[in-house]
Amino acid sequence: ETHALDGVRIVADLQTTQFRFAGAAIDPTRRNIWFAPAQARIGIRLDARRLQQAQFDLSEHAQVAASQGAFVDAAFDPVTDLVWLMPRAARAVVSYGAGTLQLFSEHNSFPSDVSRVHTKKFHGGVFDGRAIWLAGYGVGRVVRFDTRTGLMVSIDYRSEVMHTSSELVVF
Repeated sequence: ETHALDGVRIVADLQTTQFRFAGAAIDPTRRNIWFAPAQARIGIRLDARRLQQAQFDLSEHAQVAASQGAFVDAAFDPVTDLVWLMPRAARAVVSYGAGTLQLFSEHNSFPSDVSRVHTKKFHGGVFDGRAIWLAGYGVGRVVRFDTRTGLMVSIDYRSEVMHTSSELVVF
């Protein structure tokens, strides 16, 4: 009964104005749920077994600190044991060590046709086991981010032209 009440309290805390989240990822091995911060500068890792939460602070990271509506979703990669935060208005794709709560990497080399967008860049994303596919918000683009190499490729919805972060590729 105490765990049930703690769970209700945690969920209530997640809904306050201080903590606003847009999406979550599940680490099935540890049974942790990672909440991606949308209107907060901290993320939450919820231990679903013990109903305990831990926070990870994003405010110290330059690519994230200035963002409101920073992230739109999260994904867990069991191969690398990383949790990926998918940007909405943040200027980087960010990963954290699932077991450590420590920042692992920030990737901000968006293709030029996407990096020119100054506000919300993405509306959602999905992880396919290697790459994160980000759906462009108002730019007519999908960005494929390879989590192993860091390469980002922009795909125009309306053509077969793809833009990478360093070159133009035409099919």
